[in-house]
Amino acid sequence: MHFYTAFSLLALPAITFGVAVPEINHAQLAGRANSVNSVHLSFVQGSQSYNLMIPADGREYYTDYTMDISLIRSDNYDPFQYCHFKTQGGDVALVSGLAQRTRDFWPINEVAVGPPTPIVSVKCSGFCLAIAEDCTDSQGESTGPCCNGFCAANKCRPYTLTNKS
Repeated sequence: MHFYTAFSLLALPAITFGVAVPEINHAQLAGRANSVNSVHLSFVQGSQSYNLMIPADGREYYTDYTMDISLIRSDNYDPFQYCHFKTQGGDVALVSGLAQRTRDFWPINEVAVGPPTPIVSVKCSGFCLAIAEDCTDSQGESTGPCCNGFCAANKCRPYTLTNKS
């Protein structure tokens, strides 16, 4: 028993100082935060839809569609938080939610549009992290918001997982 305690106390400094602590590359984190995400949007009206992929650079992109849209979906971005949608006509209500489609492993972000109306343009800005990316550094500081989930145990995690058996 005394040998074990003595060995543990002698080995502790060697273990402590022998293990390298990973350094944070702040330039790399800053470069990642300044990069532009690609936003994949799907505009849905009943059984019809169209897709649009735009950069999250804060610029306005026109849809060139006149279809009355009731849902906007994104599998890689949070459009409710980081996008602005210009509609044709008056004010509409936008409601954030999640949708679990059978072909998706985890839920995707969804924005309900009411009443259904054409979306004239969209602009998205901001930076976010994909599922499984590091959301905190070794100091516990946030490296960015998770696009389609939440930060847990230093990684962006999906809202839920489904069993695909």
